[in-house]
Amino acid sequence: EGGMLASAAPGLALVEALGVPRDQALGALVSCAQRRLIGRVPCLDAPTRDAFLAESTPLLGDLSVAPVGHALIEATPAPLPSYLIEALAADDGRLLLTLPVGAKRRVIEAAPERFMSELHPLILSYIQPQKHARVLADVLGTSKVAPAARRAACTPLTELIALIGTSEPSYRHL
Repeated sequence: EGGMLASAAPGLALVEALGVPRDQALGALVSCAQRRLIGRVPCLDAPTRDAFLAESTPLLGDLSVAPVGHALIEATPAPLPSYLIEALAADDGRLLLTLPVGAKRRVIEAAPERFMSELHPLILSYIQPQKHARVLADVLGTSKVAPAARRAACTPLTELIALIGTSEPSYRHL
């Protein structure tokens, strides 16, 4: 780490001399590196991707590099490694909450018995009593709104569908 920063020091000094604060310059470098790493994820061979996922798992809580780990989770075929599931289940699943929908779906599919509780608040908000009148209108066919439009207008339902996708194991655990 120190060697890499030491080799970048002359360039950073020049950028600082131009009036750009060092933390802003470093942030731009990290952001650029993050984008390049994410762009390379689909091209990684399986052993490299798996090693990279193992290295990035402990860093999933670091906002500067977490998106790389998220991309790796989405790109890793089933089954996801147990060390990843364990890391995401730690601290009452707080780290899972930080994942984007695609990565979160992969984790829920991989271990629905561990993470199904993440869906319970969405299910409860979907079945709240004030929505029963709307559901009854749908069942009776008196609703003037198309089914797809009704589904799209229901935020808890769209979030549930996004998290569960077409995963049969996830549906079975609901």
